[in-house]
Amino acid sequence: MLFRSNIDTHANDLPLESELFQEWMVGCSMWGVELGIPVPFRTIFPKNCRGLLVAGRHFGVDHDLGHALRMIACMEALGQAAGMVAALAARRRCTPEKIAYAELRPLLKLDSTPLAGNAAVWGLTDDAIRAGLDSDRCGCALWSAKRRVPPERLREWYDQASPGSHLRRHAAFALALKRDPYGIAELRTMVRERDAFAPAHSRKYNHQRGYVAIFYLGLLADAGAIGLIAELLDYTGEKSYEYRSHALMALLRIGRALPATRSRIGQLAAGVLENEQWRLDARLKGTVAALKRMDPLFRIAAAAEFDRWQLPHRIGETLQRLPLDAMERVLAQSRGVRL
Repeated sequence: MLFRSNIDTHANDLPLESELFQEWMVGCSMWGVELGIPVPFRTIFPKNCRGLLVAGRHFGVDHDLGHALRMIACMEALGQAAGMVAALAARRRCTPEKIAYAELRPLLKLDSTPLAGNAAVWGLTDDAIRAGLDSDRCGCALWSAKRRVPPERLREWYDQASPGSHLRRHAAFALALKRDPYGIAELRTMVRERDAFAPAHSRKYNHQRGYVAIFYLGLLADAGAIGLIAELLDYTGEKSYEYRSHALMALLRIGRALPATRSRIGQLAAGVLENEQWRLDARLKGTVAALKRMDPLFRIAAAAEFDRWQLPHRIGETLQRLPLDAMERVLAQSRGVRL
């Protein structure tokens, strides 16, 4: 069976998601890009339970993919498949698991090449990738470059482009996706400039290059950018939540990769995180509701990381003075942060 969906999350804690999820959602701004997602026919048949079909949000998938497979249209398609199987089984007077997928496919009018459409996301030609990187619709070009363009070619394009141009900056992103540090200088410049450009390929939630570059510097474990990134922990300008949250997680990612930097990162970040006046506020996507205070989640993540690094800190004491909700208290406990 094939579902089509974007990776539709309305979460406002993207810097805490997996690296792959952030590469797609933040690094390439792919929120609105739809994918064909194959789902095995066997998922509607519970194990050790003959005669029963399950059509719902019961898939054993990870957190990343769950954002897509939760969608109503996907559930409708699953319900249609289960209903068709039930009807065929009743007509045949057999249990549902006796119905073969080959019999079901033509009745549901399923495409014989269901994943062909995904080539538009990650199978672009080199010419199309270069043109995409040199435009305001760079997302699919970035993902195709990540999968199939050699770093040497991306470096050529980077060198051929003018500093500050779309091609130069997006080539730096593509190189970072491949964990190639060749474009680090341009990434640092985007951060310094607070580059406010956001691409146009996603129908909603495109991300500004300035804080996206912070994410990429973290992926590259750029020790030379620690000071630059740490300055943004107190940033109060436009998109302050995005800049500060990505800055904190980039620092933690650098420290995770480079143990020699941990002491310095702790010195730069602990004081900020121990200050109860420092706060991060964000609004759930698509709403006009009151802002949600997010800094407890990021303090917990940092405290757990510092504990693993055996760095002294007093973040737990600060958390005790904050109005934590039940989920935040459970999360702190599960991460070993003492409140």
